[in-house]
Amino acid sequence: MRDTERILDIDSLPTLPDIDSYDECIKTVKEKYSSMYRSLSNHVGTIICLLICCAIITTIIVTMTSKNTITTPCIEYSEQTLASDVTIECLRWLWTFNKCSQPFSSLTANGWWRRSPQGLIVVRCDTKNTGNACGAGNYQKIVTYIQFCNPLFTG
Repeated sequence: MRDTERILDIDSLPTLPDIDSYDECIKTVKEKYSSMYRSLSNHVGTIICLLICCAIITTIIVTMTSKNTITTPCIEYSEQTLASDVTIECLRWLWTFNKCSQPFSSLTANGWWRRSPQGLIVVRCDTKNTGNACGAGNYQKIVTYIQFCNPLFTG
């Protein structure tokens, strides 16, 4: 016999465990690996949710920081700003923003809309209070009443 040849006795080989059928083999594999599969599938769902949340947050941040933000001439005013301090440009913007169809003239804007004879208090124009004695009072009231789209509104 040559050195490279070996004799193998088949009877001395270990035998494979007996598996009666293919179905039993599949069942055994499922039992061993099903918990690992469930765990993996749970993590995949979590990862997908995280990716969706990241996409939404990124969209919000990009939208908020984009250069196309709407600026208004009214941005500087608070609810308690005196009506007399509100600019005509702001009144015109509010008029347009509310989609009022009638024209809004600067002559009308310089009337009741931009007067504060008693500070922040609205003073209705009537027989008792006329001319400069009546006015919207504050920015909050301007925003509220301009929604009626009546340029001649006087409280």
